[in-house]
Amino acid sequence: MDGRRSDVLGIINRLFHDFDRLNGALRTAETECQRLQAMRRELQGISTFADSLNREYQQLRNEVSRRQGDKAKSQKEREEMAEWFSALMNEAARRLRAGQPAA
Repeated sequence: MDGRRSDVLGIINRLFHDFDRLNGALRTAETECQRLQAMRRELQGISTFADSLNREYQQLRNEVSRRQGDKAKSQKEREEMAEWFSALMNEAARRLRAGQPAA
């Protein structure tokens, strides 16, 4: 009977050892899970921030495009006014020359 008792105690001892080992592995897994959850929350925050930056970037690109269009329109208007003024001055000069007596 002592042999069987020794075998049973050995099995119980191994079960306690396995329980302790598995319990330690469980704590390690729980700690890792918490770390990964924290990392996931951080990445979600970064993703939200990146989305916000992307929206702002698109708004700025739209604003730059709009202002480039405004600049081109203003440049064209200035060129048209310069042409009109030049034509007006040329006509005024032609009329002044036509009105002066020949030398």
